[in-house]
Amino acid sequence: MKQISTYLPLAFAALSLLAAACQKAEIPVPEPVTDLKAYPGLKRAKVEFSVPSDAVSAKVFHSSGKYVQTEIEDPSAVQSVIVEGLSAGENIIRVVTLNQEGRNSDPRGVRVQVYDESYGNSLENRELIDQIIGSSSSVEMYFSEAHENEVELRIEYTGSDGSAKSVSLTPEETFVNIEDINLSEDYFYYSAYKPTADFIDEYLTEPINARTAAMKNFDKGLWQVVGGAGAEAVDDDASTAWTAEGAGASITVDMQTEKIYNGFSIVQNGDMQTTTFASRMTFEASSDNADWQQISNPRLRLNGYRQTYEFEAPVTSRYFRITFTETHEAGKPVAVAELDLYNELRTSGDEGAQMPQFVNNVQPFATDGSDRCSAAGAGRFQQVTGWTHENADITADGARFCTWCCPPWGAPAIENGKVYQTFNLLPGVYGFKLDIGHTTDAAFVDMYGVIAEGTTLPDIDKLTSEEVLAHDDVVAHQSSVYTIPFTVRESGNVSIGLVYNLYTSTNGAAPWSDMYMNSFEIEAQ
Repeated sequence: MKQISTYLPLAFAALSLLAAACQKAEIPVPEPVTDLKAYPGLKRAKVEFSVPSDAVSAKVFHSSGKYVQTEIEDPSAVQSVIVEGLSAGENIIRVVTLNQEGRNSDPRGVRVQVYDESYGNSLENRELIDQIIGSSSSVEMYFSEAHENEVELRIEYTGSDGSAKSVSLTPEETFVNIEDINLSEDYFYYSAYKPTADFIDEYLTEPINARTAAMKNFDKGLWQVVGGAGAEAVDDDASTAWTAEGAGASITVDMQTEKIYNGFSIVQNGDMQTTTFASRMTFEASSDNADWQQISNPRLRLNGYRQTYEFEAPVTSRYFRITFTETHEAGKPVAVAELDLYNELRTSGDEGAQMPQFVNNVQPFATDGSDRCSAAGAGRFQQVTGWTHENADITADGARFCTWCCPPWGAPAIENGKVYQTFNLLPGVYGFKLDIGHTTDAAFVDMYGVIAEGTTLPDIDKLTSEEVLAHDDVVAHQSSVYTIPFTVRESGNVSIGLVYNLYTSTNGAAPWSDMYMNSFEIEAQ
């Protein structure tokens, strides 16, 4: 007992020294960052955070272990770090601080949505609606409204003193007046976009040459007809028309400033009774209404629908002139409802109707899903969608247009079968173009292509009646492409299609009658 009591004080002393040594070796761990925020960018992000007073550096971790280290110069300031090379989509960024002894804090994380170049692929420039030249050094520019997420529209130009200058419009602004511009030099505009308000970068659209863009705009309200007569041809109203004597009639239009255009459109308003259609014309261009260049000499189609003609190359001019050189009927005046110019960006107008056309008119023909003669094969014969069928029960063979009968298989002979479509046609000269197939035996088919006024076709024995505008024998032109010309003198319904009889074949080899068609079309003559 005496021995043990002698050593106890020594043991307690040793333990006290060990505890003191351990306490001295403990180094405080830094506090974590606070106010951690991340702002998105283009394949990068900006990270902001606050650090404790003992922090000497920080590590910003991203992308599975990669990190950016930054030294802390002023712990009281908000720290900002740009993290490059991030992938598009959601990224998680974590930040730790380090103190003088190299101890690091617990991490703190934040999520950020990063973008790549794909966002910029669909961004558009604003439209330069119009510009007014005030002098050799001033211009007023009018733009369309800003697109979604557009933050600024910028115009870069050469100043009157020769220096490079720029001016900006906010998303709310659509007008700018520049008074120190050298208009003999090109000037450009483009837009800046941000997908979010806190985005640290910008997406810029491709710059547009404003001089060229203005020349590709059309303000038809400024157009004037030189000499006065003919304003109805450029008033954006196809219900009005400029009427003038036929061959030799001419109209000159002043657009007030030079424009770039690739072609023109014309809407004639002939009624085939009191007026006629111009059949050929010349198109000329001039910058001063003195020196003229002939651009084209097109043959015009003889109808009241909108017709468009493209030039061999773009034209730049302030004035244009059209002159009619030939007409469909001599001695009658011509009437023009509308004239328009166009380029690859826009057109000065779109008055006038487009010429109608057959629907479902080429192989493979769409059919109604019926089964008109199962004995010939389930679903093989059906009616053709978009066409009117009268007594034409057996029509389409699969995807082919085939009028057909076969009494032995329950498909009786057809008398006065009719398959057609009805159109509301304007006055004009047209053609019913048929790509005619074949018949197994022409002796058992009577078939005519028929064009008739009204909403139906006449019987086969009335093809010379008053309402029939034209007809022709289809069988006589089998295995060829053939056009039946016809003229519409008054606007109204016109039915176009086939009228036919099919008889029972008696040649023994094929107990049926058929007639195949490949396509149908209305042509402008």
